[in-house]
Amino acid sequence: MYDVLTLWRHNLLDLFDTALVGVKSSAGGITIDDTDLKAYWKFNEASGDIINVSEDTADLGTGADFQVTGATYGATGIIGDALSFDGTNDFAEAGSSTSQFNFLHNQSFLFTISWWSKRDAWDSSNEIIFSTANEGASSHTGILIRYASTNGSMNINFPNGTNMNRYFNTFTGLTQDTDWHHFVLTGDVSDATDTLELWQDGVSLGTTAKASSTFSNNNASDTLHISQTGASSQWRAGDMDETAIFNRRVSDSEVADLYNSGSGTEIY
Repeated sequence: MYDVLTLWRHNLLDLFDTALVGVKSSAGGITIDDTDLKAYWKFNEASGDIINVSEDTADLGTGADFQVTGATYGATGIIGDALSFDGTNDFAEAGSSTSQFNFLHNQSFLFTISWWSKRDAWDSSNEIIFSTANEGASSHTGILIRYASTNGSMNINFPNGTNMNRYFNTFTGLTQDTDWHHFVLTGDVSDATDTLELWQDGVSLGTTAKASSTFSNNNASDTLHISQTGASSQWRAGDMDETAIFNRRVSDSEVADLYNSGSGTEIY
C-alpha cells in the first residue's frame, strides 16, 4: 500500500506529464508549444534537402522539405549551421504544391513565421526573404516578404491579381548591420486592429490593420521560396537559420522564448 507521500509524488508527476502534452522541451529549460507547427527547418544539413522536422500532427511532412539550388551549406548559424545565399542565383524551394501554404494569404489567414537571418550588406536593393507569389507570373497570389529598397524597412505584400504590391505593408526600424537578428511575423485576419505584427529581436516594430479589400482563396501562384521569387531578380545575399511556420498566432511570451535573449531556442 502506498503511503501518503508516495501517492502525492505520483499525482504530481501525472499533473506534470499532462501539462506537457503538445509541448516540446528545448535547451536551456525553455519549452515551445508546437501546436499547429506546419514546418520547422534547422538548416544543419551538410547536403541535399533541408528537412522539415516538425513533429506536430498538423505538420506538412516531407512536402515542406526545402530543395536547395546554389546555396552554401555549413555556414555558422545562430544554433548549429546555417544556409548561405549569394544574392545572385541561390534559393530554396519547399516541395511542389502551391496550396499547402495558403493559410499565409487566404481570406481566413492565421500564421506565425519565425526566422533568424543576417544580411551580407545593407544597400538599396529589394531582397526577397519569403515568397509564394511568383513575380514572373502574369497573375500573382500569395505572400511576399522582403527587405525594402529603403534601408531599415521590411515590406509585407499580399498580391492578388496582376498588382504585385496589393495590400502593401511596411515595417520600419530594422537594425542596419550584418549581425544575426531574429524576426517574428504574425498574421490574424480576424483581428481588424493588429492584423499583422513584426518583431525584431523580441521587440515589436508595430502592427498594421487588415486591408479593407478581400484576400484571395485561390492557390498561391508559386511554391514557398526563400531568397527568391519565381523569375524575380530580387535575390537575397545572407544567411538563414532556425525557421518555423505555425498555423496560429504565437503569444508575446513565445516570441521572447524563441528569441531567448539572442541565443535562440530550438523547438526540438
